[in-house]
Amino acid sequence: MSLARINRAFLQRGVRYLAEEAGIDQFVDVGSGLPTAENVHQVVHRYRPGAHVVYVDKDPIVLAHARALLSDDRTTTVIQADAADPAAVLDHPETRRLIDFDRPWALVMVALLHHLTDTQDPVRVVGTFKDRMVPGSYLLTCNLLSDDNEHAKELEVSVQQHARTGIFRPWPVHRAYFDGLEMVEPGLVYAADWPTRASRRTATTAG
Repeated sequence: MSLARINRAFLQRGVRYLAEEAGIDQFVDVGSGLPTAENVHQVVHRYRPGAHVVYVDKDPIVLAHARALLSDDRTTTVIQADAADPAAVLDHPETRRLIDFDRPWALVMVALLHHLTDTQDPVRVVGTFKDRMVPGSYLLTCNLLSDDNEHAKELEVSVQQHARTGIFRPWPVHRAYFDGLEMVEPGLVYAADWPTRASRRTATTAG
C-alpha cells in the first residue's frame, strides 16, 4: 500500500475514533490538502452530525476546491493559513466562529509536520497549538519516520526527489509532539498498525 493510502486510512480511522468514541465535535484539520473521498467532515458528520470542522491550508488551489465543496455546509469551513504560524490558524475569524476553545477539540495534522523545516521547528509549532487545548482535547498526527528500516533512507531520497519536501525524523521527535499528553492505546506506532477501534483512554493535556 502506498504512503498516501496508509495516511488516508489512518486519518479516517483516527477521526472516526475521535468522533464516535471520544465524542469530539470540534476539529481543526491543519494542512488538509485537496478534497478527496471520505474527507474529515464527512467522516465526522456520520457520527456527530452537528460537529464543526475547520480545514486549514496555505495553497490557494486547495482553498478554491474546498470552498466549492463546502459552499452549502454551515458547520464546516476552510481558511488560508500557514501551519508554521499557529496564531494565524487559531485566531482566524472563521476558526473562532466555529471552534470554542473552552471546550475539548481535536487538532488533526496528518502528513504535515514532515513538511516543516527544522528552522520552523515542528515541535514548537505543535506545542503552541497544544497550549490552546483544554483537558479532553486530542492531537491526531502521522508523519514520515526515520528508523532502522532498511528502506527508510531509500524512501526518504525518493520522496525528496519527487515531492521536493519531506523530512524523515526519528522516534524521539515524534514522541516530543505528544509531550504533556496521555496517549490513546496502543500509543505511538506505525500508522498501519493503529487499530480501527482504539481503547477509550483519553489523551488530555497535562494538569
